This record gives sequence, structure tokens and C-alpha cells, in this order.
Amino acid sequence: MERAIGQALAQAPPRSILADDRESYRLLAWAGTARPFLLPADAGFTLALSAPSLYVDRVLVCRGPGALYRRYGEHDLPGFREVWRYKGCRLLEQRPS
Repeated sequence: MERAIGQALAQAPPRSILADDRESYRLLAWAGTARPFLLPADAGFTLALSAPSLYVDRVLVCRGPGALYRRYGEHDLPGFREVWRYKGCRLLEQRPS
């Protein structure tokens, strides 16, 4: 299942998924590329964290101590809907306008 999820995430456009690699490292490893992800080490991560709908199409939130989980782990993210949930991770996708 993790391999299938990683492969699906790898197909996303560059920097279109906000994620924290400290929490979602297993799924990112299965993706085999960091290209689709906007990560804490990337410029723009903090801006996207504060207003995801302006910067990314999806948010990958995995349980852990990072900023993504603290902010969006248990709460709805306005303008996004949950697409799937797997082993403490959720993929949120921007709702069409």
C-alpha cells in the first residue's frame, strides 16, 4: 500500500504537495523523488504552511511533532478535503472553486 501511495504522490506536479519529511519520510521514500513536495528545507515552506491554498494543491499531514501535524493534523483545513487516510497520515486536496 505504501508503495502505491508513494508512486501516486510522485505523479503530482513539482512543489504541489506540502509535506514535512520528518513525519512523512516513508511515503516520500516510496515516491522516489522529492520533486512533487514542498518541504521544510525549501524556500516557501513557511509561507505555504501559513496559507496552503495560495501555494499548493495538496497537503500531506502525518502524525508527529512537526508544524504540519500541530496545525492541520486534527483540524479541518478550509478549502481542502480529505482524500485518504493511512497509518496516521492524511492527504488533503484543494476543493475546486
